[in-house]
Amino acid sequence: KMRNVLITFIHGDDYVRLPDLEVTLKSLQKLKGFKKIVLTSGVKEANSAYLAQFFDEVTPVKNPNITHCVSDRFLSYYLWICDNHDKYDNLFHIDCRDVYFQKDPFEWMAQFPEKNIFITTEGFVQSYSSWNRNEQTVLQSTMRITYDFMNNWVLNSGTIGGKTAVLSQLFLSIWSNTNRKDAKNTDQAIVNYFYPQFVSDPTVMITDATKDNFCLIGESVNWADVKCEWKNEMAHDLNGNPYYIFHQWDRTYLKDTIMQLMSGK
Repeated sequence: KMRNVLITFIHGDDYVRLPDLEVTLKSLQKLKGFKKIVLTSGVKEANSAYLAQFFDEVTPVKNPNITHCVSDRFLSYYLWICDNHDKYDNLFHIDCRDVYFQKDPFEWMAQFPEKNIFITTEGFVQSYSSWNRNEQTVLQSTMRITYDFMNNWVLNSGTIGGKTAVLSQLFLSIWSNTNRKDAKNTDQAIVNYFYPQFVSDPTVMITDATKDNFCLIGESVNWADVKCEWKNEMAHDLNGNPYYIFHQWDRTYLKDTIMQLMSGK
């Protein structure tokens, strides 16, 4: 019985046939060691049948009032975990469109059984990124407790793994903090608001593409000058180790290479 599950979210029929999404689906298809779940909103039956070629379950969300899908997906995840909490020990959430799978991410996480959460830095601090800095500024304007965040490393909310029971509470916390009328607080901003708590928690691992080969982030390649080598259809670190996943590949110089590669699969 597989105790590991990957979960993602798709909103709308237009999303299903995106060429970028095909890269995620085809690269995911070659990995067999875990269950694959996609939660859907506004996806017609024919497109659900297409997704069923790649996922073990294609399940409509239990919170159909999706108004901001990037944030509301975290409530969808939470509700799904509530129904399946006793089936899976470990879970990995991904942005559905821009993750190129190279190896089984659960194999990497299994090396660190003492860790409850795995989250990746984008390779630069808040002061270096105008988008992240602005998002955090807007968010903190809605918060009672604020702090200086300029030297905090930017965390990416699009790939988060760990113990299922712990992630369920993190996902609920992310969603509840984005569910505000007076400000558009994003999931990325909320995750980065938690940065001081993550750093002080010994059960949280912040992965870094310059120090490990778990997750390569495209923004790291573009803006943090993280070097990688492309060989044997995979991105490798400079020690010759293939990364397990390549997130935001479509923002890098390798976009055309990967698109061409996967279109022929």
